[in-house]
Amino acid sequence: MKEKFAEVGLYIDKSNTIYAIPCGWDRITQKAVNIAGVDLLFILKQPYSDDDIENFLLNAFKNCYIKEREPGPGPLEKYFRVKTWVTAVKGLKHIYFSWDKAEGYQVMPSIKTLRHGYNLPDDKCIHVGTNPQKGELAAAFYKALSESTC
Repeated sequence: MKEKFAEVGLYIDKSNTIYAIPCGWDRITQKAVNIAGVDLLFILKQPYSDDDIENFLLNAFKNCYIKEREPGPGPLEKYFRVKTWVTAVKGLKHIYFSWDKAEGYQVMPSIKTLRHGYNLPDDKCIHVGTNPQKGELAAAFYKALSESTC
């Protein structure tokens, strides 16, 4: 990856379907945009293995910055055919998955709070490193999933 950092937003429903939204680029500001601003959605449905999860996550990272920000509804709103992000994420857990050149992969569970959306507690950050071994990304995903609330 040529960029210095990347992020992927993961949303997980009650049937453990995983929705991944990679970060993108805003051509107007010439800056990276957060995961809510890019119209790109990857979906992994059960049943899946640890290898499937890891390949899915790495593929989402490979797709960071390939699309520009587009005005209007985001990918979850379009997929669920709802008008707002709040409605789209109702009942979904969220995991923040990031990578940067210096520290490697990090996974953070989210705690959903009333009227404040998802909060990312710093003390729950799972550092996977720059060169994860087979199974480490999947293990970090499952740990973050168990600590996330919706």
